[in-house]
Amino acid sequence: MTSFGRFIFCLAAAGACLSWGGILGGLTSRMHEFQLGNGMRFVVLERHHYPQVSAWMFVLAGEMDEGEGQRGVAGLMDNVFLMGTEITGSRSPASEKAALAVVERAMDRLDAEKKRSSDEFSLGRETAETEVKIALDQARQWESDTFRQMSAANGMSRVRVDTRMDSTGFGWTMPSERAEVWFKLLGEWLGKPSFRGFYRVRDAEARKENPAAASGGSDVDWMAMFRREAFPDSPYGRPSGQLGSLRARGVEQYFRERYRASRMAVALVGDITPGQARQWAERYFGSLPAEQEMEARPAARVKTGAYRENMNAMLSAVGYRRPPHGHVDDLYFDLLTSLLAGGTTPSYLTEMKVERQVAQNTLVAGNYPGDRLESLFVLAAAPAPGRTTGQVEAATIEIAEKFSKEPLEAGRLAAAVNRIQVEFLLALQSNEAASVRLARAVGMGGTVKGIEQEFDRLQSVSPAEFQKFAQQYLKPENRFVFALGPNAMEKAPGEGGQQ
Repeated sequence: MTSFGRFIFCLAAAGACLSWGGILGGLTSRMHEFQLGNGMRFVVLERHHYPQVSAWMFVLAGEMDEGEGQRGVAGLMDNVFLMGTEITGSRSPASEKAALAVVERAMDRLDAEKKRSSDEFSLGRETAETEVKIALDQARQWESDTFRQMSAANGMSRVRVDTRMDSTGFGWTMPSERAEVWFKLLGEWLGKPSFRGFYRVRDAEARKENPAAASGGSDVDWMAMFRREAFPDSPYGRPSGQLGSLRARGVEQYFRERYRASRMAVALVGDITPGQARQWAERYFGSLPAEQEMEARPAARVKTGAYRENMNAMLSAVGYRRPPHGHVDDLYFDLLTSLLAGGTTPSYLTEMKVERQVAQNTLVAGNYPGDRLESLFVLAAAPAPGRTTGQVEAATIEIAEKFSKEPLEAGRLAAAVNRIQVEFLLALQSNEAASVRLARAVGMGGTVKGIEQEFDRLQSVSPAEFQKFAQQYLKPENRFVFALGPNAMEKAPGEGGQQ
């Protein structure tokens, strides 16, 4: 741990009266924000003690944004990046473009044969598959590894990717002397991406998509079931697509529609100045297209009540409806997550596993499955041996809704506040972690000044204020219960949700 980290921990452990806004202010004074004319946003945190820069690009596009013919594309974007651009990565851009068009026509014929007959060994299907293989081989001869080699030569070979339901993040760390090359390569990719080699990547990922099913296993994807039942009218509840049916044209359409400058935010942390960053951003990103008008959020509400199914897998999840990111009550949900996720006593895990001995594994999710739409604050647990999902459900509801029935102890609330602030400040020590935090904060509509204001707001939350929040959200009519198990159809004691 760095000396700054030890300083923070010592003060927090001693219960010192910290001016968190003052401590954060020392960091934010080195943060600089700017926005290009096309809406692309940047935040720069200067740190010149080491000749390296970490960059994180946050894109407001994820699984929920996939349309028909695009299911699964969000999780493949890191591979798409390494495919290069229309220029860099091709031996002959014109010849390659013509060859890829032949591939798509062969794929069209194969899709038509699949619709016409389910027989995998029909003559028409085997012929079409052979045509596809020949077309792919011919297109491959025009590929070069130039883009990947340039990325590696400039310290950018490892792309860190975080794909979520409602966003995607890309991260790189590079020598500061190569930062302009990063701007150039990324700007070229965002403007003229290539989808060469896509079908090789698609087929490789499809083979890894469901190993349990491929081996005859019976693992239950309870998260997909939960989303389907809790979000029936929301993009969050859409079923996942099969990668094997994804086409390059669907990937390109998704990219053109979603990877717009106004949906992106970039954080740069390290040995770089705001002036350098702005100059290169204008030069390499300034011509990227902006979205004419951001689409309205779908007005889809989360389901309440209950869903139960008898099966061997055992799990109980209780969710409470919460508003999208940017709501004034976000801060209270952060506190609730801090209180129950650990670090304060008693946490959800210690209550369920140690004190009540009803569960063996627990999960706390502050905004499942995403930020952009109405979602759920979720507490989930697997019953301990000899316990039932009904017992887990009853204990979970009692723990959650206790906050609405009596004021929280001031010391426990202060510990939760401290934990949030310490974790955030410690995350900013690492250039990589800081770039992720800052890009996401700005990409979701926040500002550096807004982070400071939230820190100050956290300090002033009282037990009575938190109880009022709990009374508004942690109540039966705002609750969704999900239970799987041999006796899951039996309602928990005192639980009257609909089936």
